[in-house]
Amino acid sequence: MHHIGIDVSKSDFYASFTSGTRKFENTPGGFAAFIQALQKAHLAPADTTIGTEATGAYHLPLCSALTHAGWRVSVINPLITSRLAKSRVRHVKTGEKDAEVVRRLVAAGDGYLFLDTPEILALKALVSQREGLVPFGKGEIGEDLTVAFFSPIASIALPRCANEPFR
Repeated sequence: MHHIGIDVSKSDFYASFTSGTRKFENTPGGFAAFIQALQKAHLAPADTTIGTEATGAYHLPLCSALTHAGWRVSVINPLITSRLAKSRVRHVKTGEKDAEVVRRLVAAGDGYLFLDTPEILALKALVSQREGLVPFGKGEIGEDLTVAFFSPIASIALPRCANEPFR
């Protein structure tokens, strides 16, 4: 069994292989280059687990692309990676070191299998957007915003707002 650890940021990600660490862009082109690197290293989806830390939304497109391509992806709680990193004598925080920590955790069996489909990711994004809007009008327009997000009616006039259809 092979294990790859990934540390994802907004613009790039580091992948820790047993032979070393490589940097890729956090874009569809970077995902394709990473999959090519896996294939070039003669790694197969059946005997490889790729682990990444849950990083808000930054890890989701990569995880989705990898699972769509047939790879097994494990997501690790950042509190676990932080605890392991702090247990080292030298406290160095870099993308390369974090990817190595993730690789060790995946090899130890930590994390949960990433199973989100594109539809589930779209629903999560809607819920996140709604949660961002509700505090601004909770008790006043927050309840009406819930109707606007989840109602099949496209144009609902919101109280205390410009009288325009919700878009």
